[in-house]
Amino acid sequence: MAEGCGLYIHIPFCKTPCGYCDFYKVKGERIDDEFVNLLLREASLYREDEKIKVVTLYFGGGTPSLLSPFQLEKIFSGLNEIFDFSDDLESTLEANPETLSSEKLDDFKRIGINRLSIGIQSLDDEVLKTLQRDVQRKEILEKLQIIFNSEFKNISFDLIIGSPNSSIKSVLKDLSLLTNFPFVHASLYILDIHRGTRLFEEIKNGLKPTDDDEIAEIYENCSTFLEEKNFIHYEISNFARRGFECKHNLKYWKEEEYIGIGPSSHSFFRNYRTKNPSSLKKWKNELEKGNFPFEEVSKESDKKREENKIIFGLRLKEGIDSDFLRRYLEESERDFDSLLSKLTEGALVNVEDKRVSLTLKGYLLSNEIITFLLSRDFLSEREFDD
Repeated sequence: MAEGCGLYIHIPFCKTPCGYCDFYKVKGERIDDEFVNLLLREASLYREDEKIKVVTLYFGGGTPSLLSPFQLEKIFSGLNEIFDFSDDLESTLEANPETLSSEKLDDFKRIGINRLSIGIQSLDDEVLKTLQRDVQRKEILEKLQIIFNSEFKNISFDLIIGSPNSSIKSVLKDLSLLTNFPFVHASLYILDIHRGTRLFEEIKNGLKPTDDDEIAEIYENCSTFLEEKNFIHYEISNFARRGFECKHNLKYWKEEEYIGIGPSSHSFFRNYRTKNPSSLKKWKNELEKGNFPFEEVSKESDKKREENKIIFGLRLKEGIDSDFLRRYLEESERDFDSLLSKLTEGALVNVEDKRVSLTLKGYLLSNEIITFLLSRDFLSEREFDD
């Protein structure tokens, strides 16, 4: 842990939960101070004689921008007493634009936030309505003017592609407008329809989903558009101007250590993977007993570590070391050259400079490709075709 670990803080509260989201969330217009105290109580369980070095801090949700400046300052102050924050700490706050004001942004910057991740999702009012986002295009654009008049320079946006009622034209129109602002990072997420969400029920009741071929075309067009705007496609869903890749999320994909605080958060720390319960009540009850609120705990085996290196590493533009993959496949009596040739013939992977990486087409089939590499009989179950 010489380089330090990441620290993730989950804030599950949302003023109006979006209809497509299946993350753990709690409806609420404000955050109680008790929740802040519980976060710090959980963090204190990681207190050690020699403070744990933290190089990235990420507030996710939910809607972390619902925190008041007073609450955020209390969290920062408390965490700083428990952990050793790096001098060049990357500190990200996810924010819905409608929750921000110039005064709040000034306070967040003063407290120590230096990176914003803005949840836009769409600039099309019809799509926003479909996603059940409680905001409209006009307000988003007004808030973006306020955000970019602040002192923040490291600002990212999230956009959802593949929503019902969207199209290639509407998504590229959104990207064209957003890249006129000085964003340095973009996250493009293909919409997953999750059972139990309101959007799932609407589709079940007749709302027409976007078909896979159109989603693939949208994704490929968006990638091309952003790269022409000097954004590097450095991970399946993420693009950045050079030097502005999200350091915190890279810790997940590079199998580096991170600690998760808050209900439903995950950790990978000292070779153990843990998960907190997706329940405020269960999380609180364990903390009040003085326990780590883990719902799941598992030690990462050597085999699992190798599998995760493939699963997470292939998400990145840089891919994985070809010698490592060759050894992994040969240990289970599979031939590297034969397997990789099937993927290269389908233009799904690149093998060059001793690295194996996915192509743009391969990104769209990443789950299938990874399953193929991890499973002997996958190819008999599915063929990769154009």
